[in-house]
Amino acid sequence: MLKASYILRGLESTPNVMKLLENKLFVGCYNGTVIIFDALRRRKLQVVVSPNNAVLMTIQFDSSHHLYTQARDGYIRMYSMENTITEMAAIDTGSMSFCKSDIQSIDSVSSTSLISACPSSDANIVNVWNLDDQEIIATMDPNTDDLNLGMCMAVKLIENEGQPYCISCYENGGLYLWDCRQQKILIDSGLISNEPLLAMDLISVPRSCFEILSAGAGEYIYNMMLNIGEGSIQLLKKVKIANSGVNDLKIRNDCKIFATAGWDKRARVYSMKSKKQKALLKYHTENISCLEFSNADNTIYCGSKDNKISAWRVY
Repeated sequence: MLKASYILRGLESTPNVMKLLENKLFVGCYNGTVIIFDALRRRKLQVVVSPNNAVLMTIQFDSSHHLYTQARDGYIRMYSMENTITEMAAIDTGSMSFCKSDIQSIDSVSSTSLISACPSSDANIVNVWNLDDQEIIATMDPNTDDLNLGMCMAVKLIENEGQPYCISCYENGGLYLWDCRQQKILIDSGLISNEPLLAMDLISVPRSCFEILSAGAGEYIYNMMLNIGEGSIQLLKKVKIANSGVNDLKIRNDCKIFATAGWDKRARVYSMKSKKQKALLKYHTENISCLEFSNADNTIYCGSKDNKISAWRVY
């Protein structure tokens, strides 16, 4: 069994999202703070307190190294990180859901191209925001087609041939591809799972295809192939998990491995090619809430509800 390389402590609340920028690990917590660690020296550098003490759901950066956060107070906030971290803007999205927004650069949307997908005040409706203009540019509303999907639980923005699309997982266990221009569902997976899909990651493969991994409250990881050109989605494999429940799922940038954050206090590492488990990461006393990979040294960070972050060197 692998042993953790080291443990990051000093969190006063559960880490819910982690994001690396160069050698700094940004950790968003349940109490609304962003804690910044020096990943090389393994020490806390700074604590950023967001207004309203709302649970941090998303952390992202743009090409200018601005910090973006999404919290369960309904706001996406933008911070400057020059000298000191200072709030520059706040967008009221109305989102109070448990879905983590996705923030991406899509060249075709605007000259600035930074957009975000997140649920609205109605948690089954997903809005796409232009973060620079602070306006909604698309609304994905399943109620228009009388679809009873439940709340949106996971969302990803993708780009294909210069056009933006949104992949959404819902409480009903289904996965759907939305065309952001036409604001309608292009591909309906049907019910992939009998339980809500809570976590999702994907990689781009040739011929307008995307390989998707998703998991949630059930006992399986679902491996799918989305083909935008053909308008199809195919379930390739169901990978059984030893114990049900996944909070987070991440694919490493080199696409060789992926990991899951389990309700059973364990993280699991899998081969991307075979989908077979390669390692079981066991240290924490509460369930694993979030994951982050380092591209520099093959470290995986596991945040847990025991208010600790374990770091592991893997493959």
